[in-house]
Amino acid sequence: MLFRRSVTGRLPIVENTLSLLSPFLAYIPADTIGASGVIAVVTLGLYLGRQDPKSMAPASRVQAEAMWTMLTFLLQSLIFILIGLELPHIMQGLHGYAIPTLILYATIVMLICIAVRFAWVGASVFMLRAARRRKHRKMEPTWNEGALVAWAGMRGGDSLVIALAIPFVTNSGAPIPARNLIVFITFCVIFATLVMQGMTLSPVVRLLGLPRDTSGLAEETAARIAQAQAAVDLIDTLAEHDGTEARIARSVRPRYAARLSRWTARRDGRDDDATSEEQEAADDMAGVSDVVTHVNERIIGAQRDSLIKLRESETISDEVLRQLQRELDLESMLLDSKSVDDTDASVWSPYGADAG
Repeated sequence: MLFRRSVTGRLPIVENTLSLLSPFLAYIPADTIGASGVIAVVTLGLYLGRQDPKSMAPASRVQAEAMWTMLTFLLQSLIFILIGLELPHIMQGLHGYAIPTLILYATIVMLICIAVRFAWVGASVFMLRAARRRKHRKMEPTWNEGALVAWAGMRGGDSLVIALAIPFVTNSGAPIPARNLIVFITFCVIFATLVMQGMTLSPVVRLLGLPRDTSGLAEETAARIAQAQAAVDLIDTLAEHDGTEARIARSVRPRYAARLSRWTARRDGRDDDATSEEQEAADDMAGVSDVVTHVNERIIGAQRDSLIKLRESETISDEVLRQLQRELDLESMLLDSKSVDDTDASVWSPYGADAG
């Protein structure tokens, strides 16, 4: 038991230590061979973002979410503090340019960035609609939605990091041509797009006549139905056999069946207020806590697998996946805590101890 407590407590620390080191593991080799270290880090981040729901332990994901939220805020703040401190020195290095010329350069680059994004998003919307037309599926996204996505292309920390990553001198020791101009223009483009485009998002949404987005709620409902269905299917499979596992499975089935009924009713627009899960009683399973833990771990695993399948099929977004997976992670951590402490032999419930 002591060994399990040690492993359970230290695994998140080990995994998230590796998570903190991963940007350096991507940046240093790429920079060594002359490639872009920043793009290498972004690429690794995109890859790990797809793989972490499958590979990381629940406690590690919960800890990583809080850790990276704080670090992201601190690093983004630090980036803009650094550019603010460096901007006076950059302006001194641009003494050969007139202010109107600098403003003209920044305006031209900003307009090009906006135009390129509109062209890219427009082509993407056209290809997506064409692909869905061939499959006889609903034509989406709409052109109005594409226009909003194109207009919402504000520049941020990534652009500034890439500009600041330009070295001061070449291998021969000569200054990098126009480095100060590049950093200045990047700063101007970020500032202009954040202020100009950011402050006009609400009027643009109204001008395009876009309704309130309810796709997130529909995706969440579909995901919760799939979770409950996966749990019920697994429980029915376990209940077909004899033994303790089957007895436990039959006792917890009403909880997930009620959840399935409730979310199906919500999807169909019916007000089906099923019995709350907090009031659902289960048989007393005192003395078989290890088996209870195993059954509930399998139920949580089945629900997690159903979410990943929905994400892989693009039925739900990454945001919905993270939201619902966090709930499962918290349930798994609570289950593991009960198992390690071995203080409660009753059937475990994600919302507290079941009535026995």
